[in-house]
Amino acid sequence: MEHKTYNLWTVIAASGLCLLLFSQCFSDGKGGALSGSTGKTNEMMLVISDNAYPGAVADSVKEFFTRNDLCLPQPEALYDVFAMPQRDLNSQIPIRRHHNILIVNINDTIKEGVFSDRDVWATPQLVVQFNAASDSAFYTLFRKYRRTILEKFDQNELLRARNLTDFGKNVGLSNDIAKQFSLNMTIPAGFQVVKKDDDFLWFYQKRHQKSSDMTASIMIWQRPYTAELQFSTDSLILERNRVGRKYISGPTAGSYMKTATSYIHPQTEIMSDYMNGFAVEMRGLWELEGDFMGGPFISYTFVHPTTQQLVTIDAFLYHPNNDKRPLLRQLQAVLTNVSVFE
Repeated sequence: MEHKTYNLWTVIAASGLCLLLFSQCFSDGKGGALSGSTGKTNEMMLVISDNAYPGAVADSVKEFFTRNDLCLPQPEALYDVFAMPQRDLNSQIPIRRHHNILIVNINDTIKEGVFSDRDVWATPQLVVQFNAASDSAFYTLFRKYRRTILEKFDQNELLRARNLTDFGKNVGLSNDIAKQFSLNMTIPAGFQVVKKDDDFLWFYQKRHQKSSDMTASIMIWQRPYTAELQFSTDSLILERNRVGRKYISGPTAGSYMKTATSYIHPQTEIMSDYMNGFAVEMRGLWELEGDFMGGPFISYTFVHPTTQQLVTIDAFLYHPNNDKRPLLRQLQAVLTNVSVFE
């Protein structure tokens, strides 16, 4: 039998086509508006057709998505993945509300392809389905499109985190940022300003927990844009260290924040769609010179289209002895929800 591949990455519009979920269509069960999606941050539900579960197909998907994030101080998976057979998804309506669902359908009578749809049973929700005639055909598709799919799930995580922010905002702080940097940012409730200068702002949120305290910080600063070299990794590290030494002091006299480079060197990536323009994302670890605190950070540097200032928005986290990736994802959602204040 000949099998053809059609549109291997097809974003299916809400047109009534039932291309997902093993050719079965389900409503939300109430005929009304979709309810909020469920699941933890950085969590994914993996559904495998009954004839291939359990087995190597599920193992290969989990191996890719549960790799460790290399920019964290301790091993933490990109995603927590729990797998189930097709029959469980078909019979258990509540689990269909999970915000990230990846389906693998192994069937030698279907047209092969990769399809996705948004908000099938809940919102925000992303459902991705692989249709493959055999295990080997699936592996070929998965190797080709797994990074694209990872990016799609990452975007869905950010969207969900931003939606949660809408339930509590620090409007006053957002207004201050608009006046000082000509930027629109939605800042969650609970953040308070620690230090402010003409071209610098640092605000944080502290939570007291049984296992350890958590401090989530965000810095914004600007300086004149003079050359493209300012976007290089070395220049970004030097600039971050300059700001850390000037503004971020530790509990020990003379201690200050700097970017760690010996254990994990910061990683940079060009973002072509940040505020509909160019930016450089940098991830890595921070530490205190003269003390023993540290944690992960993420930053975005870009030229403001109106003021022509080089702006950096930087979030760093202190949460010892606990997982940091979920909280860092929430901070990333704040940093990437930025627009120009007119």
